[in-house]
Amino acid sequence: VYETSNTEKSIKTIKDGFNWVAFVFPVPWALFNRMWFLALLLLITSGCMGLLLIKFGGDNVSILSAFTGMGSLIGWIANDYKEYVLINRGYKVGAILLANSAKEAIASYTPSDNIKLMNRRRNCAGGPW
Repeated sequence: VYETSNTEKSIKTIKDGFNWVAFVFPVPWALFNRMWFLALLLLITSGCMGLLLIKFGGDNVSILSAFTGMGSLIGWIANDYKEYVLINRGYKVGAILLANSAKEAIASYTPSDNIKLMNRRRNCAGGPW
């Protein structure tokens, strides 16, 4: 749970792990989360990768494999990048909670939960390593 007290109190939640929406729809996911640079980067990268694969004789299997691999990478790093963007926008870690949904996490969150959270070391890919 991340919170900010800029002009009005705002609470955001981020699920830990793989992001299926970012895997299947990376550009709309980035646009929905107001990550303009990432959306532009994904469009340019996808376009260049597709053109290069077609130019060098890539068949449908190689194109599908390349885009599936790129989608998998995006799905693994999406929530970590979203966390990075929220921190740069002024949000702070309010609590780390175990919940079944974002609504449940927000309902169980109280500002007293942020009892000196240690600067935990995050992996960059959201995986178990």
